[in-house]
Amino acid sequence: MNLSPSVIAYSDRFRPAIGNSLRCARVALGRSQDDMARELGIARQTLAGYENGHSEPLSSLLARLCEDFGLDPAWLLAGASSRPMFATDAIRPQNALERA
Repeated sequence: MNLSPSVIAYSDRFRPAIGNSLRCARVALGRSQDDMARELGIARQTLAGYENGHSEPLSSLLARLCEDFGLDPAWLLAGASSRPMFATDAIRPQNALERA
């Protein structure tokens, strides 16, 4: 597969933002990397690679994070500080409320 330079640049620019969002969400949810990886059915090293911006998670994994943990998709993808991390306060975990 031969990717154009613009596709590579796009991916390189957003990969760290998604990784940072994943790390912030995991911490807000009170999960260790081992726990979160186990819940997602991936290796801890894979999750660490996502969080560090070394690799990019599949869209299906991102969708599952939003569904299972109530994360706002726009926040997860862009890390937009103007948007809340969780889609609604009703599904925000108690430990995340305490940290807010």
